[in-house]
Amino acid sequence: MENMEQMVKDVMESSKDSIKESLNNQIKDKIISQLGWSLDSHISEITKEYIKNEMTEEIKALLSNNRQVMLDEIEKGLASIGALVAKSMYQVALNNLELNSYSSQDIIKKIFS
Repeated sequence: MENMEQMVKDVMESSKDSIKESLNNQIKDKIISQLGWSLDSHISEITKEYIKNEMTEEIKALLSNNRQVMLDEIEKGLASIGALVAKSMYQVALNNLELNSYSSQDIIKKIFS
């Protein structure tokens, strides 16, 4: 055990300059990363405030002017979602009803009797 401890100490001593350089690089990278996140957050807050204070009325007017267009597109989207859900449900039902399964035989008997 002492031999292993001495080996570790020797490696650390002989590599102290490269270890120090590596740690410095990691610290720099971390600082740069944190500054980037902080800057993004700060810019986002400034933009949000600008839009709120300077553009709110214009945005409301644009939305109001395009109200019907947005409602029409929402209606189309909801209709297509409904169709996709129905198609998916139909496919699941088909997959669950194998012609030779007991449940499908029972259903067929009830339908045609």
